[in-house]
Amino acid sequence: SQDFANYITKGIYLIWLNLIIVGIGSFYFHSTLTLAGQLMDELTILWVLMLGYNILMPNMYLPSKLIEYRPIYNIIYFLVTIIITFLCVFV
Repeated sequence: SQDFANYITKGIYLIWLNLIIVGIGSFYFHSTLTLAGQLMDELTILWVLMLGYNILMPNMYLPSKLIEYRPIYNIIYFLVTIIITFLCVFV
């Protein structure tokens, strides 16, 4: 049996960590029913989805110009995630 992270990518540990944070945020939100708890719950789910799409996206589905420049794709995806996070918090 192989370790899943060795078979896929080491970045899967970031997704597992964020899933733990989702559990904590969801527990906090459903315990208190506050806006801060709701934001913590929803934004951590957003980050898990964005990390999953970024880390697990096969190169064949990337735009042709970004296939050779995967780090640039990662930076663009991270900036989009930051922008969406700020829009969720401040708008």
